[in-house]
Amino acid sequence: MNARRLGEMLCDKQLVDDESLRTALEVQRGTGERLGSTLLRLGLVDSASLARILGEQLEVEAVDPSSEFPEADALALMSFTDAMRLGCLPLRVREGELTIAMTEPHDEGSCAQIAALTGTRVHAVVAPQMALFEALKRVYRGASIEDEKVTRIRRVAIGLRALADELEGLLG
Repeated sequence: MNARRLGEMLCDKQLVDDESLRTALEVQRGTGERLGSTLLRLGLVDSASLARILGEQLEVEAVDPSSEFPEADALALMSFTDAMRLGCLPLRVREGELTIAMTEPHDEGSCAQIAALTGTRVHAVVAPQMALFEALKRVYRGASIEDEKVTRIRRVAIGLRALADELEGLLG
């Protein structure tokens, strides 16, 4: 992981100037929010640029959730409530691996919870926090209790399929 600070990296790439960074840091001290969220909220940096720098800083793939369109199969694995609680956006499923966007992609505890919840391996990518939560509200808009039940049923079905495959492998 890159030890450089986010503000320093943004200034080096000329995405913000020193004065804008100082302003954002002052606001951040008052709110306690992440620097990236402060910069986005103040309109001092765009979501795509912030995502790119976060990916560089954390040395992981980065996505801009404001322009990312999650696949229905990925969204079906996790309810809105669970996605909000775990701070992640399911993006796509490929060969039993769920790609999720989150602000802390190196958080092994959260990744383990997501894997247990969805019955998949997890590939975490980074996304700016504010953009992530706005995307969650956008893609899960209108989520209801019935949607939550359907999500749980699909999750159980995926788990049963995996168990059946494992049993078949042991017998075969």
